[in-house]
Amino acid sequence: MTNTNENKMTELIDQAVAYLKEVPEGTEYTSYLLLKELGFDPRAKGNEDFDLMRFHFNLFTAVENSEILLDTSEYADTVTGLPFNIPFVVYHQEKVQCPKCGSKSVAQLLYGMPAFSDQLKKAIDEGRIALGGCCITGDDPQYRCNDCGHKFDI
Repeated sequence: MTNTNENKMTELIDQAVAYLKEVPEGTEYTSYLLLKELGFDPRAKGNEDFDLMRFHFNLFTAVENSEILLDTSEYADTVTGLPFNIPFVVYHQEKVQCPKCGSKSVAQLLYGMPAFSDQLKKAIDEGRIALGGCCITGDDPQYRCNDCGHKFDI
């Protein structure tokens, strides 16, 4: 990818993330329709070199640590075609804060016997998920602070 295309990709990702922070909860888009909403048509003359697939994956990566969730769960376990044409629903999540130390570096606790995957390992390594144990009591805390270790609910 040339520097010009790389700069355009970065600019569009930044615009898309900023735009998604402002759309109403529950808004549905595809990566392709989002680009069109931003005034960029990847299929227009002069944009033939734009990598729509890369934009899609970069967008989902860019929002991973933000307050935005792009939910494609409605299409899980289905064959739907190209990822940039799969609808996602925009949800806004507030960062959870530790009531003991005030840190926003908080992991959601996962209980039971989870099926390990590369995605789960990555979330654990990044501190977004922590294993809470295999016993579920029904009164288990939802979160663990990555800084002080305090377990809590909100």
